[in-house]
Amino acid sequence: MRRNVAPVAEKASIPTHSQRRNDIDALRVFATLALIVFHTARVFDEAPWHIKNDLQPMAMDVLVTFMNAWHMPLFFTLAGAAAAFSLRRRSASQFIDERISRLLIPFSFGILLVIPPQVYIERISDSPFRQSPIDFEGSYLQFFPQFFTQGIYPSGNFSWHHLWFIGYLFAFSLLLLPLFQHFLGKGREQIYRWGSFLSRGFNVALLAIPLIVIRTALAGAFPGPQNFVNDLANIAQSMLLMTYGFIMVQDHRIQEAIERNLVNAALCAAGSTAVISYMLLAGDWAEPYSGRYFIMMPVWAITTWSWLLVILSAGGRTLRGDRAWIRRFGEIAFPFYIVHQTVIVAVAYYVVEYPWNVAAKFSLIALVSLIASWLLAEGAKHSALTRFIFGIKRKHGYTGAVPTGASRPHS
Repeated sequence: MRRNVAPVAEKASIPTHSQRRNDIDALRVFATLALIVFHTARVFDEAPWHIKNDLQPMAMDVLVTFMNAWHMPLFFTLAGAAAAFSLRRRSASQFIDERISRLLIPFSFGILLVIPPQVYIERISDSPFRQSPIDFEGSYLQFFPQFFTQGIYPSGNFSWHHLWFIGYLFAFSLLLLPLFQHFLGKGREQIYRWGSFLSRGFNVALLAIPLIVIRTALAGAFPGPQNFVNDLANIAQSMLLMTYGFIMVQDHRIQEAIERNLVNAALCAAGSTAVISYMLLAGDWAEPYSGRYFIMMPVWAITTWSWLLVILSAGGRTLRGDRAWIRRFGEIAFPFYIVHQTVIVAVAYYVVEYPWNVAAKFSLIALVSLIASWLLAEGAKHSALTRFIFGIKRKHGYTGAVPTGASRPHS
């Protein structure tokens, strides 16, 4: 009899309603603000991007690669948790309506209003390291119609650039909806069994195994870009991480195990990051399906999951309290995400021309872009039209969607 009592009590503690998680809100804000650092670094790393500085120190490649391992994976994991909270208080049809208003509509308006200036600035830049080195001479008004009529980026102009995350998230939300509904219904017993296993020792580390399989099997053949065709490795990984995020908030024992294993996760993260950094600095990035590839991809997947565990553990330990500025920024995090990269490209277009060192340029681009993006996002919440365009809730709160791994940096 006693063996049957404890599991029932444990199952009752698995949440069945919306419970706000301040640590998840705070981590979402952290990830959104980190976009400024990541995309500013893209101006200075060696890989082609929309605006490039002439001098590209290796330190920026290390920074970009490090962030690329966990940054967008963190967004997808948090998005899975947000979907769980949303579905606890919404029907499937209400959830789809929410995804349309909060993702699809901002995604569409973002492509119409935010991406064309970014492509235009790249077209008028004279940098030889541009991602799409096609020149254009003329005003923005002359360029705008050509954004829609001159083909697909990078050989043409039409693109979603960094808004790929929103398009992916909308599609994944619909594709995963039946599975999420199952977990909230008949699948609750399954989650309970998983929670019992994952809460033992450092078993949460074993969730890296599916990630290892995905990256090893698919990354070589589907390295990107993010276009739903050439990006199968990233798609499979992101959908899995959304599922992990969804499951994680269904059983408190999983979160407790993550928090308890901070040191173990940090050791794994440090070791795998050292291997990745060594191979990058040695110029020894693995060719697809070579011998080194079968070392690199598992290490990359371990790096991704280890850093996610570190971040989720540290967040759960330290960010549970309510913070007014987190709530305030959470309301505008989604419009901040939408506008930030275009702002960075615009600011960098002018700053890279100055004869300053990389540190000075980086600092100025990051600071000005942070302030400008914040002000634009704040402005977006003050009218019904812009709130609609940018997917901002009518009431104070976070959007539940904001973010952006691939083997090479994302846009």
